[in-house]
Parts: sequence; structure tokens; C-alpha cells
Amino acid sequence: MGILTDQLKENRESDVYPFHMPGHKRKIAGEDPYGYDITEICGFDDLHNTCGVLESLRERIAGEYLADMAWVLVNGSSSGVMAAVSSCVRPGEKILMARNCHKSAYNAVMLRGIRTEYIYPQTDPKTGISLGINPKDVDLILKNNREIKAVLITSPTYEGVISDVNAIADTVHRYGVILITDCAHGAHLGLDTQKTVNPIACGSDIVVMSLHKTLPAMTQTAVLCARGNLVDYEALDRYFDIYTSTSPSYVLMSSVEKCFDIIDNGGLQMWEKYYKMVGDFRQQCKKLKNLYLWKNDEYNYDEGKIVIATDRAGTDGHMLMNTLRERYHLEPEMESAEYVLAMTSCCDDEKGFERLQKALSEIDEEILPEEKNLSWAVPETSKKYEAFETEYMEKDYVSIEEAKGMVSASYIYAYPPGIPWIVPGEIITEEIVEYIIKSRQSGLTIRGVKGNSVGVIGEK
Repeated sequence: MGILTDQLKENRESDVYPFHMPGHKRKIAGEDPYGYDITEICGFDDLHNTCGVLESLRERIAGEYLADMAWVLVNGSSSGVMAAVSSCVRPGEKILMARNCHKSAYNAVMLRGIRTEYIYPQTDPKTGISLGINPKDVDLILKNNREIKAVLITSPTYEGVISDVNAIADTVHRYGVILITDCAHGAHLGLDTQKTVNPIACGSDIVVMSLHKTLPAMTQTAVLCARGNLVDYEALDRYFDIYTSTSPSYVLMSSVEKCFDIIDNGGLQMWEKYYKMVGDFRQQCKKLKNLYLWKNDEYNYDEGKIVIATDRAGTDGHMLMNTLRERYHLEPEMESAEYVLAMTSCCDDEKGFERLQKALSEIDEEILPEEKNLSWAVPETSKKYEAFETEYMEKDYVSIEEAKGMVSASYIYAYPPGIPWIVPGEIITEEIVEYIIKSRQSGLTIRGVKGNSVGVIGEK
């Protein structure tokens, strides 16, 4: 076999437990995908002009999420976010974006020539985790920027923080503005037997959700949902066509259908079992002395996101990630400077939770307490140009240290999660330079930095 195939097979047959997406956790029985892989042949409908089986699937999704209309996404939530932004804001117009939005939102405003106003969420300084968006902050910005056409927020965040979407929607709608919610990490919200509420039901006009992140669906599967009379459905459909492959995978689309079959058939018992496992795990982890499970009580929170914080311990996110992977054969979703994120779903099992709890207990016994004074809140900066204005400007590369005071020509961020620390057209401050250097020293994977150089525009 090929190298990649061999490696995938080896991983499948190993004892490595996946505390990462996709949410099916490789436990869903199925047929050989090659036998299901077709194109738009007779009787199988066309994703770009649905009128048969795929139209029925779209209607089913809309019903599941209480939406007026839904689209099946086969190249992830990224395409849905880009379609949503493009349908709501014209070139030269302005959007209010939460600064912790995914890079797909920034790609949309770059491609479409959209001007941006940013709203910064509060940040937990010890871990750098973004908290929720304050509705009062939204109100103040909209009051002073009447030209804003749409508001885009992320809820829940990668780490599970859920904003007060009801209040934000009420605020946004008072100004006649449309609310887009990137709910990529919350496709399970509202489906888990009413334990939680989906942003569509909270008043969002357009919501994008990645099924593959927290539900039993294959990687790249997502949905785009819309509701209400503020949505331009024709424009949304047009940009869906633009950003979606003209060769959509029927294997992935059947995975979407199977995902909802599992959810609907699993019912209350499946969700009760899952949340009991999560609750028992969290209860056991209260015994930890140096590590702890992060949570902010000011905001609603997705308990299924397990954020293991290290800011009080004699270790860090990078070292903890390596220990979990190498010694315990547990593969979390991501590492940051002072935490590790383990993602769970309704497809996890008790053995997985037990292995993670045992590993954390043993690691906790080995490390000493340590109070750290570092702040991991990303420094705010100012904008000299809109991102799209920099695309054809003359660019150069300088060392990170030399870039102080210069204008960035590129996005710089840790991946995952892909949230920019700095955007093209923004000033590279001394604080940003120090943050980049500190993050690299912590072992994070930084994109937008080549060797020790960053792209810049103009002069100091």
C-alpha cells in the first residue's frame, strides 16, 4: 500500500484513543466507501440544483435545526462561513467581526473587499482562552457604526465557551443588522434532547455548523442553516454554489444522512449516557492538585470540551500533550501554551474517559505546583489598511524583531485553531512581536512566520 494508507491503517489498528475530531471516533460501521462513490448520475440528484434525494436531506436538516432553509456542505464549515459573509455584505461595505473568528471569515472579507470592524472578546489571561462576546459591546459598536451590514460571532468557541446569542441577536436586530453565527463546534447543540439550544433557535439569522467536529459524521461534512426575513436566500444559494465543489462527494453526503439517523435513533438514552460519562469524568478530575479542568462560570459552557489547564503546574501545554501522546497513547485535539484540549462526542466510551482520567491523575502526581506570571492574552493592535488593500502592495521579509512598528503583509496565528493574532494591514507592535517569540518558545506551531522572518509592507 501507499505510505499514507499504511500509516492510516497502523493508526486504526493501534491502541491510540482519539480525543479529537471527527466526532464519529472511527466507531461507525459502514460499507466500503469506494462502492458508494459516484457522481451526479440519474436518480441521485445534484447538490447544486436539488430536487430529489438531496432536497429531502436538506429539508430534514432544516427540520432538525428549526431552520427555514439548509444546505449540505462537503468542504467544511469554512465554505459556509464564506458564503454567509459574501451573501450579507457587499464589496466596500462593513462587517463587525469577533476578533476570535476562524480564518475562513478573514478569507471571505479579503476576497470580497469587505471593510472590517472588530469586537474583542474578553480573554482569560492565564490560558489565553477567548471568552464570550458581550452584548453591550455589540450595542456600543453598532450605535457608533451605522454602516455595518452584518455581525459575525463564534459560539461556541473551540474551547467550548458559549455567548449569550439571544441577547446578541436582540441587539443586532434592533439596528436592522443580520447576525451570522459560526457554530462550527456546536452542531450537537439543540439535538442533544433539548439540553442545549442551537443559535438558530436563539435568533441567529445564519448559522454554520461542522457535523464532523462533535457528531458522528465524516471529516469535511457541515451544514449551513438560515432562518428569518433578513436573509437574502437567493444570494446565500448563489455563494454556496461559488464556494462548494462542483464534484461533491456522495460518500460524505451519505455520511450526513447517517449522522442524523444515528442521532434520531439514539434518542434520549444516547445523550444521557454521554453526559453522564462527561459528568463522572469531571467529578473525578476535581481530585487533581496541579492540573485542572478549565471552565469560566460567567458564560454558558459545552461540558464536552475538556480543557486541561497547566497554568498552576510545573508543566505546560506542549509537554502535557507529548506525555499524553507518547506515554499513554491518547491523542488530544490541540495544544496551546498553557492547556491541552480533548474533544469528546456522543461516540466516546467509558474506557476512553477512564484512560484519560488515569493518565491525568498519574501526571498530576509527578509534577509540582507552580504559579506562573505569564499572560497569554493576545495583544490588541491597530489597522493601517484593510486586509484586501494589501494584496497587491509591495512586500518584503524581515526578522521578527525588525518587524516592530511595520505593517503586516500576512496572517500570523497558531494552528489549530487558526485565529489570527495579526491581520494583513495591521501594525506589528512590540507586544505582538514578544507574543510571537514567546509562543514559538512554548512549542506552538505558528503559521505566517517563515524561519525567523515575517512578511511586511512599507516602512517603519
